[in-house]
Amino acid sequence: MSSKIYGRSIKLLALLLILTGSSFLIQNIYAVMVEPEIKALGDHKHPHTFDTNFKNADQLVKSKVKADITYKEMMAGMGQSIKMIQQGILTQNKHLVKTGVHLIDSHPAPNHKPWSIMPKVNQDSFKKTLLSYDKLLHGATSEILEALNENDWIKVNEKTYLLSTHCVSCHATWKNKVID
Repeated sequence: MSSKIYGRSIKLLALLLILTGSSFLIQNIYAVMVEPEIKALGDHKHPHTFDTNFKNADQLVKSKVKADITYKEMMAGMGQSIKMIQQGILTQNKHLVKTGVHLIDSHPAPNHKPWSIMPKVNQDSFKKTLLSYDKLLHGATSEILEALNENDWIKVNEKTYLLSTHCVSCHATWKNKVID
């Protein structure tokens, strides 16, 4: 994706946050918008370029749009997207929730193989984790949108909590093994 389009996406996101009265600071948003918008909740799809039943982590990464970001920067963008969903829940702003979900679903691949952040001895396990958590994240975002479509804010919040639990679980498992 060109840096011009990327820059416009970031500016659009910043404007959206200002217009919705979001009070948190966005310091690092590195998510790339793959689809121009989610036209309707029923049209929600995951933005992999081919079938999502991946046999290995290489296929998963290959299915993503590549961005000139590190894995750490990609994760920072994912964290900001979850904050956006939470802010949308607090203000009952459906558009903000949908935008946060879209940013998670369309997150890019980093400029390196994600498992390269792990010692060689842990790379195979980390690859399996990437496959598992990709399914969990996309499953959770689909459930968030389903609850949002039902206008059930309590359920939206519950499904968002589940999404963040997936994130925290993965981080707790792997954060102390990352090599610089």
